[in-house]
Amino acid sequence: MSVLNILIYIAYFLFVILIVTFFSWSTIVLQRQKKAWHVFATRHDLVYHNARLMQAAAVEGNYKGYRIGLFSEGRVEEQRRGFIRFRTVIEVIFGESMPVRGALGNTDAAPVISYLNYGTNHIVEEQPNWDKNHIITAGNHAFIKEYLTPIRMKGLNNFFNMKNTTAMFVFNEKDTFLRLETSNPMIEADKIESLINKMVNLANVLKLQENDAVPNLPQEEIPPQTEQQPQEESVPSPENTSSDSDTDKKEE
Repeated sequence: MSVLNILIYIAYFLFVILIVTFFSWSTIVLQRQKKAWHVFATRHDLVYHNARLMQAAAVEGNYKGYRIGLFSEGRVEEQRRGFIRFRTVIEVIFGESMPVRGALGNTDAAPVISYLNYGTNHIVEEQPNWDKNHIITAGNHAFIKEYLTPIRMKGLNNFFNMKNTTAMFVFNEKDTFLRLETSNPMIEADKIESLINKMVNLANVLKLQENDAVPNLPQEEIPPQTEQQPQEESVPSPENTSSDSDTDKKEE
């Protein structure tokens, strides 16, 4: 047997070992995720949707006055030739409308915000509690200027600055919600609860209050919807087997 053949066999053997190791680790992480999500759902009387062996579960229900969703979502990365990346998604839905449309988020959320086409970019003047890299689009700039009080800007800024996440705040005449996507599989119930609590606390700040000045302003002209698609395309049958480290959260 030639040296070349020996090297080929060794390379093949190492490749098989790598695949088996990755599959085993992914399975372990997925099972730990399911266990943590089930514990969190049971603790707060939420609905836990189990899934098949190699698919992620999901959680939904009413939590501290909001409708929440915890699930896994796959997105196709066009730059990596169809590679599918699975991420944990948390949504906090207000169940309340806003007088205008708007979408805010960090730079990772730019493709989705652009696709929503909820208005033109709003430029925030120099503010100590706001990162100018964050995106604000709104159907009426007069409203958004009055709405973004310093405390709301600080809360959103901290939310958008969470590392390794795609974070958004979206609202329209029908509903309002916060959405967070992370590569962290969220395999600890206590950390899931802590993160969702932070989002709920932010939602309490963002809700319209009785003392908010809400002018009866018409929507500014919104450009018509285009055929533009977001850079990442959602994929059904979600699964999250990422073993990335827990999401770092920037302290307020």
